[in-house]
Amino acid sequence: MPSIESVEGLSVTGRSINEPQSIHKPYFKNLDGLRFLAAFIVICNHAFFIRKTNIYLLDQIIFLLTKGAYGVQFFFVLSGFLITYLLFDEEDRRNIINIKKFYIRRIFRIWPLYYTIVILGFVIIPPIVTRFNPAYHHILITTGATYVVFFLANYGDIIHNLKHLKDGNYILATIWSVSIEEQFYLIWPILFVLFRKARPYLFLVVIAISIFYKYYILAPNNTKMYLDSIANFHFLALGGLLAWAMYYKTKAYHFVCNMPKALTVTIYILGMGSLVWRDDIVKATGELAGLITALFFAFVIAEQSFNCNRVFNMGRAFFSKWGKYTYAMYMIHPSVILFLEWIVKSAKIWNPKSYSFNLLYFSGCLIFTILLSICSYYILERPFLILKNKYFES
Repeated sequence: MPSIESVEGLSVTGRSINEPQSIHKPYFKNLDGLRFLAAFIVICNHAFFIRKTNIYLLDQIIFLLTKGAYGVQFFFVLSGFLITYLLFDEEDRRNIINIKKFYIRRIFRIWPLYYTIVILGFVIIPPIVTRFNPAYHHILITTGATYVVFFLANYGDIIHNLKHLKDGNYILATIWSVSIEEQFYLIWPILFVLFRKARPYLFLVVIAISIFYKYYILAPNNTKMYLDSIANFHFLALGGLLAWAMYYKTKAYHFVCNMPKALTVTIYILGMGSLVWRDDIVKATGELAGLITALFFAFVIAEQSFNCNRVFNMGRAFFSKWGKYTYAMYMIHPSVILFLEWIVKSAKIWNPKSYSFNLLYFSGCLIFTILLSICSYYILERPFLILKNKYFES
């Protein structure tokens, strides 16, 4: 999920351990574009209903653009990378990691919009849509407000087996992943300090435990495998391992920086193929399939952040300028989808099997989501970001 922050400051292509320190916090412009693409995929998954057209190439494109799990997992790797890289940078510049300020920064970035959505989902919107779906309010209450308030929404979803989603109530559909990130942020800086001299091993141990727990303890329960926190920590820890390699390993940094275009293109083709034919890879590799996906996402982040010979540039203005709105896009779009569905069904023009309907409905969801996200950023999020940057920056 896109709760990671976009830092207005110095744009960097990365630095090795031997390069001079910057007085500014690092800012990876290209990651804003990737963040927007991941949010776009999640919205496609929720607001575009056609999955098959009997045109093979088009079907594969639709598959990739509507595979919401890929968008969420990419956000996990990206969050792990950025948070860990910023912790390394803070320690490098300040010679210490201020855990208290780290928590305050997370609170100022995530909580205002998160709890706004929670209030909308539990208090304000249910009476409005009761006429459209009388069971809505009851279902949300049975989902468990306590889980949501304390960032345990993913476990609430597991306990109630996603009942509110199955009944068509989507307002809180995305907060499970925000809960996982908040749980990770709670323990990560503490482990970071405790294992200062063994951080690479920490990353590897977390990855190994997460994969083992997911495929050997939770399997074959797909709901638990997808929503459980520990089962997803390997994505975040792999992002942390990437940050360590790029920050401290000069050879790794320069290898990525000078990677030939031919090799870059080859890896992208293989990586995209691994996403399209994921089911076949699962059959062939089992538990390694998830790790292969995470490794490809880590490659994309590294290539876009540090490669000096990029094949394409996600830092272009068209992509990157939307990065700061993606947290709001991720959180707000389920409410937009619910309201538009309500309006369309009330008008008796609901036709999810129609290509033209899908394009119009998705376009409406995307446009209204972006507009509301821009409002959210400037009215709700930005004031808290200004306070965070002024008083609690590393």
